[in-house]
Amino acid sequence: MRIFDFFRKDPTAGWPRYGDQPLHFSLNETRLNSWRIGQDYEALESLGRPDNRRPVAGGRFIYLRLGLIVDLENERLEGFGFVMADEAGQGFSPCRLTLELPGGAKLSLGPETKAGEILQALGEPQSRQEDEDEWVHTYPWQRHTAEFEYTPQGQLKRLEVYPE
Repeated sequence: MRIFDFFRKDPTAGWPRYGDQPLHFSLNETRLNSWRIGQDYEALESLGRPDNRRPVAGGRFIYLRLGLIVDLENERLEGFGFVMADEAGQGFSPCRLTLELPGGAKLSLGPETKAGEILQALGEPQSRQEDEDEWVHTYPWQRHTAEFEYTPQGQLKRLEVYPE
């Protein structure tokens, strides 16, 4: 954050608050609903005002009710985080996401999703990191990375998508 950003009026302050809406992420298009990585942050107005203060200055939009985090870089969408399990107790509702796979098949993701379902749908990850706290399976995807984080019991707790 630049020092003068703090004094700038929050451009999202006048955005309306909306209720829940379905989230759909296409792996092939790296698109969440109608928003793509690289788009200007104003595209998020249709999601409504985020729950955090000064999201543009802070570079992060947080939607607790959707279990969604959108990161910015230079006021452009840089990455998406989908929170299925709120381990840090920040107040996130579990994200419910429809993941569109290559070939058009769809997979519903939520806190009940197991690692085996993702492995069956996407195959073996490029890399695996597994320890006593979590498992992380990483898939490169068209100049982006999809990182699935699981509990040691194999329950999906988070999905992050960001540029390589």
